[in-house]
Amino acid sequence: FSLKPSKHDIFIGSFLLVLVISLVISLASLRTSKDTSVYVKYDGQIVHTMDLNKDEVFTLSKDDYKDLHGDFEITVKDGKVSITKNVCPEDFCKKIGAISTKGQALVCAPNNIVIEIGDKEKGDCDWGVCIHES
Repeated sequence: FSLKPSKHDIFIGSFLLVLVISLVISLASLRTSKDTSVYVKYDGQIVHTMDLNKDEVFTLSKDDYKDLHGDFEITVKDGKVSITKNVCPEDFCKKIGAISTKGQALVCAPNNIVIEIGDKEKGDCDWGVCIHES
């Protein structure tokens, strides 16, 4: 019986250490992002951009977006974005709550809406949506 680590033990330990350090760095970069853009996407397309630092209410109207179950309201207030009015089964989408950090998203599948906080630069793709500046 020996307490001396084998080469395999050292390899596994090193791999796990590198993995943990990478995760910590990735999470820290998400939390320290200066980007405050909020992207409202309907049917995979960005239909409106908001700023977490500016209180705003944006409404997608059933008249303009025929597949919505009813008017859909998104509110930015005090650095958080939330769904404040919608028509979907059991009002589930509104009950999700508010988000405030890059990488977070609100998804209302019945209305095909995604609200995401994050960086969007030329040619950037995320959540199945690509932005290409002209």
